Amino acid sequence: MPGWKENREGWANALLIGLALLSVGMLFYELDHPQVAPLTTTADFFIALVFLAEYVGSILRAKRRARYALTHWYDLLSSIPVPFAAVRLFRVIRVIRMVRLFRILKLIRALSFLEESRLGHVAVSFLLIWLLGGMGFHLLEYGQNPNLKGSLDALYWAFTTLTTVGFGDIVAVTTGGRILTMGLMASGIGVYGALAGLLAAYLVRGPKESEPDLNERLKRVERKLEELSLRLDGNLKGVQRRGGR
Repeated sequence: MPGWKENREGWANALLIGLALLSVGMLFYELDHPQVAPLTTTADFFIALVFLAEYVGSILRAKRRARYALTHWYDLLSSIPVPFAAVRLFRVIRVIRMVRLFRILKLIRALSFLEESRLGHVAVSFLLIWLLGGMGFHLLEYGQNPNLKGSLDALYWAFTTLTTVGFGDIVAVTTGGRILTMGLMASGIGVYGALAGLLAAYLVRGPKESEPDLNERLKRVERKLEELSLRLDGNLKGVQRRGGR
């Protein structure tokens, strides 16, 4: 039952994407409410186990397992369960959870327009840079920047900086924050340049025409063979009639 199998795979991908978004949401909630860190980190530990099981299963199903493992390194990176003690000692480990957003690429492959034009990959890149920038700004500036009240302010700053708008109501005051600002602005220019180029190329080229599947091609070949057979039979009968005269 290929239809049932495809539906099951679609639901599994949707579940993984939902868990990835939940993990990132818990991460930002944890920044503003550090007292819930033991709870959110424990929940994220079990989410990572789900990702790890899916990653191992994907390798076992792949025809070229070594190649799959190398090309999907980000899946492995986002599937490593991290205990609370390690998170408490190394806050940077939290950033690894952001890599799970690459799981959205599986959903994009199911949407022909986004896959053909590569716009989906640019959108995921924008989302990842935005969230990483917001988290980095929070880690570097929180407690030292009087205008930064929480993670929502950090996300707001990252979005306005990435879009090269920069209203100026929240600015970096630390050296690390200023370096991050320059990097985020450069990333924004690159993302918008890629977006404009891909969109223009897609509009000029147009969508790819769907090729007929193998069954349709076989049916066409069968019809051609039947027509050819009928013509040969007709010609043979005509030759026999003329020979009988």
